[in-house]
Amino acid sequence: MFLSELAFEITNLVKTYKNKGRKVFANNGIDLHIPKGEIFGIFGPNGAGKTTLIKQLMGLICPTEGEINLFGKDIVKNPDIIPYYVGYCGQRLFHLWCLNPVELLVMTGRLRGMKKDEATEQARNLLSMVGFENKMNRLIREFSGGELRIVSVFSALMGRKPIVILDEPTAGLDPVARQKVWHALFQYQSEVQATILLVTHNVLEAEKVVDSITIIDEGIIIAEGKPSELKKELRKEVNIEIEIKPFTEVESELTDWIKVRERVYGYRGDLEKREAIINQVIEQIGMENIEDLKISPLTLEDYYVKKVGKKWR
Repeated sequence: MFLSELAFEITNLVKTYKNKGRKVFANNGIDLHIPKGEIFGIFGPNGAGKTTLIKQLMGLICPTEGEINLFGKDIVKNPDIIPYYVGYCGQRLFHLWCLNPVELLVMTGRLRGMKKDEATEQARNLLSMVGFENKMNRLIREFSGGELRIVSVFSALMGRKPIVILDEPTAGLDPVARQKVWHALFQYQSEVQATILLVTHNVLEAEKVVDSITIIDEGIIIAEGKPSELKKELRKEVNIEIEIKPFTEVESELTDWIKVRERVYGYRGDLEKREAIINQVIEQIGMENIEDLKISPLTLEDYYVKKVGKKWR
């Protein structure tokens, strides 16, 4: 029985390193409350401190200061509880190349205390969800990078742990494969009532699946909350994008617009003034020179750029 309604409770977490005699903060005073049963996103640029945070949650490194409680228990004092509760899929892929995917997943499940029949059933069910019925007897070494990524994600689900930490779980997957993996993750979450921690750069994908997020930059939390709450700060703004027809010279007329890619220009403006903005650009370059025009609300990525003044890396 769980001792807390929180999966993780992180209080004043600090992790420092020495770099040429100088103290460097990888995490600096992080406070997080991650409820049970949520898909919780941890976002931020490279070097923000995300990986250091995850390593501490996994008990791989110890905090310099602060506490991490897992279902109400201090993991620094009780590190043996982590593998009992947590499944993990990291960015780097490590496999026993001489096994097939079923054997690999079953071995993982057995190491986590499952009976062989139970582990085999779960492994085959997971692999079937992504259309791997004809690949179950192939050796891992014959798999593509995307196929390896899927097997890695599923290895984190073996044993039906109540917490799963996924670091860039769909990196390198095509849209169809990503959709299938998330279908499997949603089903797992429903069956186990699991908490899923998603660490990712793919904010457009994550926006569709997370319940809550925290954004970390330079070792500190700069924003947290539900996506809809965070985007309320941007509700009075809108993105306008126009695509110019080929062989049309219009750059001199679009000085206030940002060139997104070849022949495509973007503008962020006041929602209430969108018609005036569109009419002005049509008057400047002519409707006959416009291939396409799109108007869209701002996204979490837009929120991030506005919040910290830099794009995702």
